This record gives sequence, C-alpha cells and structure tokens, in this order.
Amino acid sequence: MTPSAQRPETAAPASPRDVGDAIVSTYLDAQVVLRPGVAEVMPDDRLPVNYSFMTGILVRVDGKDHQERRRVLGAALGRQATERFDRTVRDRLTRSLRQAAADANGDTARADLVQVLRHALIAASAVTMGLDGLDDPANIPTALGIADRFSAGIRGSRHPRSTRPEELAQIVADAAAAQEQLDTMYLTPAWEKRQALVDVLDSGPADKTALPPDLLTQLVRNAHLYSDRGRDVLVREILSLFAGMAFDVIPSILFALDALLDHSDLLKAETDPALLRAIAFESLRLRTNGVVHRRLRSDVELPSGLSLRAGDHVALDVDGINRDPHVYGSDARQVRAGRRLPPGVQPFGFTFSGGEHTCLGRGLVTGSAGAGGHAERPGLLMDVLHTLMDHGVQRDPAHAPTNRQRLTSSVPGSEVAESVEDYVSYPVSFATQRGLTPNGH
Repeated sequence: MTPSAQRPETAAPASPRDVGDAIVSTYLDAQVVLRPGVAEVMPDDRLPVNYSFMTGILVRVDGKDHQERRRVLGAALGRQATERFDRTVRDRLTRSLRQAAADANGDTARADLVQVLRHALIAASAVTMGLDGLDDPANIPTALGIADRFSAGIRGSRHPRSTRPEELAQIVADAAAAQEQLDTMYLTPAWEKRQALVDVLDSGPADKTALPPDLLTQLVRNAHLYSDRGRDVLVREILSLFAGMAFDVIPSILFALDALLDHSDLLKAETDPALLRAIAFESLRLRTNGVVHRRLRSDVELPSGLSLRAGDHVALDVDGINRDPHVYGSDARQVRAGRRLPPGVQPFGFTFSGGEHTCLGRGLVTGSAGAGGHAERPGLLMDVLHTLMDHGVQRDPAHAPTNRQRLTSSVPGSEVAESVEDYVSYPVSFATQRGLTPNGH
C-alpha cells in the first residue's frame, strides 16, 4: 500500500464524510476508479450536508437517467452553442476593455479583470442557456449577486473542511432562496416563452428556425426526463449549468494569465498557439479542484496495489492526482510548457473529472482538436488569453491583485498545500491606444 492510495487509518485523521474508506491520489489509480462501470456517485447520507442541494441533478445521478439527460444536454451544448458562447464572451470582453481605454486619462487604461470576466461570462452563459434579459448590461450586477449565492450551494467539495454543518445548512438555505429568485426573474418567463413557441410548432406546420437555439428550448422539448424528479430538480439543473459556465473557469483564466505574465517566453506565446495552449492546459491542471467522491460497484485492485471492495467510498484527491510526479514528472507542481506525457494522460489532468461524469463544459473550455494537432476550435481559455494579449494586458503596477485565503477540501494527508489564493480583484493595465486598436490594427 502506498501513501498515494491509502485507507484513512493510515492518513491524517478526519471525518469519514471527508475521506471515505480509501484515498486515491495517483493518476493511474484514478483512471481505474473513474473507468465506466467501476464506480457510482455517493449517496447523500455519506457526504456533507451541502451535497443534498445537488440531489437529482446530472452530477449526482447514474445509469439510464444520467445517460439520457447527458445526451440531451450534450447535444444542446454542441458546436453551435459553444461558438455562440465564444462570440459573446469575446464581444463583451473586448467591449469592456475598449470602454476602459476610452475612459482613461492619459496613455494607460485600467480595469479589474475579475469584474470584466464575471460580466462577460454571465452574459454568455445566459445566451447559451436561454435566460433572457441579461443581454442588457444594466441587469447583470443584480443577476451576479443572486447567482453568487446560488453557486455557493453547488460548490460541493470546494467548501473548506473546517466549515461547520450548521454553516453548510445556512449556505444551502440561502442558495435555495437565490434559486427561487433566479427562477422567478429569469427562468420561468424564458421557459414560458419557449413553451409557447414549441406548442405552436407541435400543433402543425411551422418554421423550426423560429425556436431559439439554446439549452432551455431543448429542455422544454425533453422535460419528460425530469418527470420523476420534479420541477425543483429541473430548475436546479438549469441554474447549476448557468452558474458553472459563468463562474467556474474564471480562476483558471487568472491562473493561466499569471503563468503567462511570469513566463520567460511570454512574447513567443503571443504568436505561438501551441505554446499558449500548453501553458493554458498546465494552468488547468494546477488549479484547485477539491475532491471527487465515488462508491465502488465491484471489488477492484488499483495499480498502486490497494485492494478495494464493492461498496467502498473512495475519495479522489484531484489536486494530488493532477500533481502526480510519476505521470507529470518531478516538477509536476510547476507550470512547464512542452511536458511529455505518457499515452492516455490528459494534459489538464482530472480537472474535468472523468469517465461517465466528465464535465459537459470540458470541450467549451479546452476547445476541440483538428487534423494534424491543430485546434479546430481554440476553446474559451485560449480565446480569452488571446484577447487579453491582443490588448497588451499586464498586471497593474499601481494596484496589486487582492485575494482571500481559504482552505480547500483536499483530503487530509494530501501533499498539496491547503491554503490557496482566490482572487477577489485582479487589476490590469494596458496602453490606451492598444485597447482601442488591439494589435495596432
């Protein structure tokens, strides 16, 4: 038995709700556990109370229910949707940077990148999901505040281990209230509008192009998939996807920008897509990811030598897995472009989980590969980094980024530091002229 795959009695003491019957911290072990058919999601009674808020949504179901919903949601988030998402983010981001340049007094423009990204991504998420009204920038601050409260309820393992059960219960209660607000203000009106359009189409000959090409329209046509779960789960499914698309990638963007600005080949990365992509994927790998909980369906022996039994609760320490030196090298904790990986190893690790529960948004963030290794679609992370570099964005020397220290829920015994920085603001500056005419065009 190795320290990277261990029973909790050999690790630092902790509640079984945090750890489970075994801890997995190596890439090869994780590949086995997340292989289709090997394990299933953990029931709520074995997990912290906040997981109950996610009961019934895609990430918390298995089997036929999961497969059918994943098919519909995946199709709705296909190429047309992701390209529309990319365009919206790019447009909003460029518009914000140009406005900052126009408002600047002198040759240097300034902006808080955290706020710029939050506004751009929530607008793009609303367009993709089909939540009307957020195309108006005036409505976005209110929506952001409510979505923040909702998002806190679906963070799952990202809450600190030190958070008390009563605090988690309050987070869930507040998230439920925020869900009701988002439903009343945005979801129900948008749903009723699309339901009326679908009813007209289904009643006779009609132009299918009149239907909005968004996820909400697809769910109106497939609402039967949630008939056994109730409307509350349907609403939470939609809003969890909305919040995830709006917020989850921002830390990765800022982490990647940090790596780029500190990289010795920064200027080369601006014109070398392969180098930029490598740095971006390294940043995804090293972002804080928390824990994935699974229950084994059958007995299994892991490559590390640990034998597990059917029914065992396995905690996958994704932060440790993504830094496994046996796969990523002795410098696995560092960003290094050009890292050579064994066959079958993802450059971004298990940041998007794996197997049957691979995150639906992975392709949206990472893009899709074309022939000859060239990116057919760069992906959100690459797109945003390109836009920022086109505008000559740098850290603002006059205003340092601010962050809050928080404990991650990396499992006890993990070698990954538990104290991480989560940016609250990230001031940037750039030449006013370049902000108005990126790349000097």
